[in-house]
Amino acid sequence: MTQSITTEAREGVMDSGKACRPPVDLADVPNDGPLFEGTDVPVQYMFAYLDEGYNPYTFLKYFPSVDMVQAVVAIRAREHVNADDIIHSERERMSGTPVFKGSRVPVRTLFNYISYGYSIDGFLAMFPTVEREQALKALGIASDALESIAYEAAAQ
Repeated sequence: MTQSITTEAREGVMDSGKACRPPVDLADVPNDGPLFEGTDVPVQYMFAYLDEGYNPYTFLKYFPSVDMVQAVVAIRAREHVNADDIIHSERERMSGTPVFKGSRVPVRTLFNYISYGYSIDGFLAMFPTVEREQALKALGIASDALESIAYEAAAQ
């Protein structure tokens, strides 16, 4: 059974008797991509919310037909694509240890350095084959993964 996005969901939702507008303008967001299963809500709508700095709960408030588990699965799928852009692993290279692409620096080294109090700049100075963008993306992916795990646990 397909659930529709109602005009109320697009324009706003009822919150304590008052209408409030969604915080993200979806007019320019492509809606011809994949939809959340059982709905007519494009997955890109959720990514528009995330890209604006909102969390999945805010998105789900305005699109109640989308299930939290569906949102988490979409976030993880997106993270996987991003991780492949910066992380590489081969059995013949470093025994399969995930490394930053174009280097022999294990990704876990970044997290070890930060846990010991070093800055990103300190890490990059020690490992010049790792680009700043790679290190920042790795931190972002780790942060998103931890949030996804927390959201998934909260949904259960």
